[in-house]
Amino acid sequence: TLLDARGIADPSSAEIGVFTNQELQTLYNQLVEEGKISETEAFKAGVIIEEKDIKDISTQLATASDTDVISALEDLRRGSENHLRAFSKQL
Repeated sequence: TLLDARGIADPSSAEIGVFTNQELQTLYNQLVEEGKISETEAFKAGVIIEEKDIKDISTQLATASDTDVISALEDLRRGSENHLRAFSKQL
């Protein structure tokens, strides 16, 4: 809804594990392989993902001015913080 309201094309792919952003694709491929090694490595991959998400969301929040965007980003960051705590607890 936020993307549509701003006329921004959705960059997501309909195919699971396929990213248009090459940096994300490379990271995804790397973390999937590492996560296959063991349960511990899978939890470590989860930590890396959530830390990246939190950093990226925080960067976007620093320049966001629309209240609906700020609200959505804050919700996403809280979700990632919860996931980070869960993965970290498992480690």
